[in-house]
Amino acid sequence: MNKYKKEGMVSFHENKGKYDNPYQKGSEQFNEFERGWTQALKRTSERKLNLYRRSV
Repeated sequence: MNKYKKEGMVSFHENKGKYDNPYQKGSEQFNEFERGWTQALKRTSERKLNLYRRSV
């Protein structure tokens, strides 16, 4: 796994599901970060997602 994808996965949990991609739209870094973020979303349990939603 590349560092941008991993960074996206970590960002998903650190930001409690809030999407915050720091890279320029359309760049390879942006796309990899987004892939990681989306994978984290898909792999997160419904219970944890509900906790994230309540904390916002």
